[in-house]
Amino acid sequence: ETNGAYVTVAEPRHIKKTRGAPPGAVSLRQELMTLIGRPNDVPDELKSKREESGSKNWGVGDESGYRSSGGGKAKNRKRTNQIAKEVLAKKRKEKREKKNRRKRKAGDSSDSSSETDWF
Repeated sequence: ETNGAYVTVAEPRHIKKTRGAPPGAVSLRQELMTLIGRPNDVPDELKSKREESGSKNWGVGDESGYRSSGGGKAKNRKRTNQIAKEVLAKKRKEKREKKNRRKRKAGDSSDSSSETDWF
């Protein structure tokens, strides 16, 4: 019976999630072994426990073998773009403030040179 899926076994330190990849897609630096998993051979007791835990869509996916994340985009893409915009705005604001501080400092130094008794 060839009804199964290949499961690669690796140590956690060798597994890396690629940014923007679909759920379940990872990069492996080193793998230990590959096993064949047969979802139909799972005992009924484990299937009922899985349903109780809330993982009712287990094994349901699209043609590519990955679970659909809605339109093929990463779930955090919108949030990541928003964070990037916020970081850029923050950098611009800091740059403006730095420029204004320089202008004020330059203006203050010319004013303070005329005053000798400032302490």
